[in-house]
Amino acid sequence: MSELLAPAGSMEALRAAIANGCDAVYLGMQKFGARAYSANFSEQELAEAVAYAHIRGVKVYVTVNTIVFQDELEDVYRQLHFLNGLGVDGVIAQDLAVLTYVARNFCDMEAHCSTQMGSWSASILPSWHSFTSPQYSPAPSSVISSRNSAPPTTPIGRWRVFPLIRSRRR
Repeated sequence: MSELLAPAGSMEALRAAIANGCDAVYLGMQKFGARAYSANFSEQELAEAVAYAHIRGVKVYVTVNTIVFQDELEDVYRQLHFLNGLGVDGVIAQDLAVLTYVARNFCDMEAHCSTQMGSWSASILPSWHSFTSPQYSPAPSSVISSRNSAPPTTPIGRWRVFPLIRSRRR
């Protein structure tokens, strides 16, 4: 089953994505998101966004896609509990601590690997699959080679690819 996933950097973008037929949106909060230059969502704005999307049958994934340092673990765990309490459908994460924590503590919230994980080899997929949902976001230049070099037991056909659009900073 395919899912049209759209970025939503603001409430306006979320409304536009939903109005144009997306199945799911991904967005970031003010902490632990890699898009530092986006407005991102506060806790209150995220609660509004989740309610708006869910009432329209659209899933919400939140990016928690930075490397989390030891002294930030309590904050990121608190944020994950907040996300789970809101009914967020899943997180897209880079840090193995985040992915593992979600997989072990929230049976109703999916954990997906972000492009920031940076694996260039499909041989790592089985170990990631052991503690996350079968969703993998390969680095853009590795999509073709990963599909051709995946171990035979890796169900690549079921894996979702989250596109990454890069822009040059000046």
